[in-house]
Amino acid sequence: MLNAGITDPKDMEKILDNIVNGNIKEEIGYYTLAKECPAGIYYDDDKLQKYLESFGLRQTDANRMRRRMTKYRK
Repeated sequence: MLNAGITDPKDMEKILDNIVNGNIKEEIGYYTLAKECPAGIYYDDDKLQKYLESFGLRQTDANRMRRRMTKYRK
């Protein structure tokens, strides 16, 4: 997590609590996307889909991704 720039112990704990299938890298990815995604994009399905595609996430559903990212939005 430190390599990904995550230094807040509360954020670290939240990531560890939400790991699915032992894949910490995936959960760090959701955390990072949630923290970096602007609010104007986050709540608009079309804009969020384009934002995700800019990271190479073409075969994904914006709604599903938002649900996974929501736990990391403050």
